[in-house]
Amino acid sequence: MFQSPKSLTTAVVVIPLCLAPAHLFADQAKGAAESPVSVVEEEIVVSASLEDIPRVRSRSAVTVITRDELDQRSEVTVLEVLRRVPGLEVVSTGGPGGATSVFVRGANSSHTLVLLDGMRVNSPAGGAFDWADLTIDGIERIEVLRGAQSALYGSEAIGGVISIISRRGRDGGHAEASVEAGSNGFSRLRASAGGTGGAWDWNVAASRQETDGVSRATEAAGNTEDDPWENLTVSTGVGRTLGDDGSLRVDLRYVDAAAALDGFDFFVGPVDDPAFDQDREQLVASVEVEVPVNSRWRQKVRIGRTDETLETTNPDPAASFLNSLTETTNTSVDLVADLELSSQDSLSVGASWETRDGESATNYSETVDIVSVYAENRFGWNDTFFLTLGVRHDDHSVYGGETTGRAALSWLVSTSGTRFHGSWGTGFKAPTFVDLYFPFYGNPDLVPETSRSVDLGVEQTFADGAWRFDLTWFSSDVDDLIVFDLSTFLAGNVAEAEIDGLEVTADWQPMDRLTVGASYTRTDTEDLATGEPLARRPKHRYTASVRWAPSARFDGVLSWVGVRDRFESGAEMDDYDRVDATLNLHFAERWKVFLRGRNIFDEEYEELTGYTTPGAEVAVGVQISR
Repeated sequence: MFQSPKSLTTAVVVIPLCLAPAHLFADQAKGAAESPVSVVEEEIVVSASLEDIPRVRSRSAVTVITRDELDQRSEVTVLEVLRRVPGLEVVSTGGPGGATSVFVRGANSSHTLVLLDGMRVNSPAGGAFDWADLTIDGIERIEVLRGAQSALYGSEAIGGVISIISRRGRDGGHAEASVEAGSNGFSRLRASAGGTGGAWDWNVAASRQETDGVSRATEAAGNTEDDPWENLTVSTGVGRTLGDDGSLRVDLRYVDAAAALDGFDFFVGPVDDPAFDQDREQLVASVEVEVPVNSRWRQKVRIGRTDETLETTNPDPAASFLNSLTETTNTSVDLVADLELSSQDSLSVGASWETRDGESATNYSETVDIVSVYAENRFGWNDTFFLTLGVRHDDHSVYGGETTGRAALSWLVSTSGTRFHGSWGTGFKAPTFVDLYFPFYGNPDLVPETSRSVDLGVEQTFADGAWRFDLTWFSSDVDDLIVFDLSTFLAGNVAEAEIDGLEVTADWQPMDRLTVGASYTRTDTEDLATGEPLARRPKHRYTASVRWAPSARFDGVLSWVGVRDRFESGAEMDDYDRVDATLNLHFAERWKVFLRGRNIFDEEYEELTGYTTPGAEVAVGVQISR
């Protein structure tokens, strides 16, 4: 493991400042509000294929959240931004810092692969990624791919992939700092800077936020003790062009977070526990080199490591079973060769070596190795028809091999603004350290969870792209799900599930500074063993948002999320509607005052039964930029 991650904080901040010459700073262009709100237009998608492609050629259902949108929303964490994404449900356990899961198209939270600059950040111990401590600092864009992606990314990509890409330095340079405060004792300090000079670009961002929070154990049951959260995040990146068409990139992200937790009583559910705490330390580092070998062959190499320490403590001797220390690392090397076979046909072939280490005090200390090979062929015809075929084989040192495949197409009917798209793919999730080795539960004879998924859709644009409408049907069968097996009293591959659904999205830009978006997702899920819906997956989910910049001095976002028909342990949960809003006032060219409101109508609901969801929250802040 990395030695003493806390000691690396200063280095993470200083490295890019040392590498970048001092003259890189220049005046920043005027505030984002002086540019139009992002339009319904073509975008480049980084993660849907082994090469960057225009969104309209993407064979995957994808949502892209840009830096402009992140700036306009003035949010703190990525999980708050993801709430507005179609086909995606966010479930948090009681306020800021509480364990947070994301469900994509009804799949398990551990069936969504999360990438940070191409590095896996899912926990090798439990399989899922905890979104509680991921802030928006240093993030350039977020891409949400829905549907099976294992043929490209391997394990965990059954429901989809969420890819997070760090901010790059840009010409002219930028620097900004902000301070804000709000409800429940919330405060935040944030700063970032970046620029370019010669062949170099660089960016560094840091923030510290803390809040008194609310009681994680539901206040409706009389729990009143607030559970605070604090978070320090530092991200940094340095890039350099190599020759005429090559690049070198180094990215690091460090998180040090602490949260108060609550206990659990098997008779009444979650209950206040003033002495139960959690500390998380995480470092994600990657180095990527991309160079052309010749005019038809590009070679990419990525080396990276994710290092996380998660500790829970409770000094009460009667609650000593709550004390835990889990340390995990994920080290990987990826090689990808991109070959241009013709003007209409390209091929990527790759290989990766991955080592996952996990140690849980008194429970297990294990290592697994994964060797993977994969290939993806992308064919286009006449700039209207695009077909992708992919295959991947992963060899796991514990359970053996797993082969996945994918076929996807996009067909443009250029004269009518119509695009047909569809995909078929298989996916899998490898057993985790908990599944394999945790005492009185783990089973080393487990095999991967597997899936078969298909989606078909049509997209229509009107009025020269001012309107965009998309309708997509999706279906998945998931086999060999790992749950507690009553016949062996161990984990077993004994569960199966079916998921069917429909996504409808619409975007409208009636003028340059106004964008309106809406979505509806219907998701029907079934546990085939019980006939019951899968827990915490709403049958009906609605979103709507309005982004408006009536002048160069003022802009804002208003968004709504509606959730209907959820179940937990067979019991129906309350429906809810949540409205959030952000207002930004720009003045004196470099200053911005922002007001952010969450759940502004103070809706009372629970995302997870027994855990409080905060009521109305307000924060106000000031930002200066150059």
